[in-house]
Amino acid sequence: MTNRYPIRHRRERGFTLMAVAASLLAIMGMAGLAIDLGRIYYVKSEMQAFCDIAALNAAIQLDGTSAGITAANAAVSSTAGTMKWDIGTKTIASNDIVVNFAQGQTAEPNTADPPIRQPGPRIQRIPPTTGSCKWPRLSGCLSPS
Repeated sequence: MTNRYPIRHRRERGFTLMAVAASLLAIMGMAGLAIDLGRIYYVKSEMQAFCDIAALNAAIQLDGTSAGITAANAAVSSTAGTMKWDIGTKTIASNDIVVNFAQGQTAEPNTADPPIRQPGPRIQRIPPTTGSCKWPRLSGCLSPS
């Protein structure tokens, strides 16, 4: 009867332990990277939600006057005080927020931008000609008179 388990030499022992250790190191590194990237995207989405809400609150306060701009800045600061990030554990510091408003045209600040295209007909209807019609049942074909 033959031996099912061959005799291993001394230099072959321990390879499995080294392979598992190297694989475990690589797997743990990839898992750590996945957790870090997931956290980055989560915090980015929380900050984007704050920016969206702060912009809407500021836009509601704007009325075309300098008092409206002051009220809009105050609305952004109050939003920063009430919203939290990092799974609701940290508040957003008001001194880290930069608020910029769009500047109108200097000559006429409250007028619409000029049109890009010149106004005029874009679709032109061409009436059918008299004569033989390829599809006589279609409306629009004129039969010869």
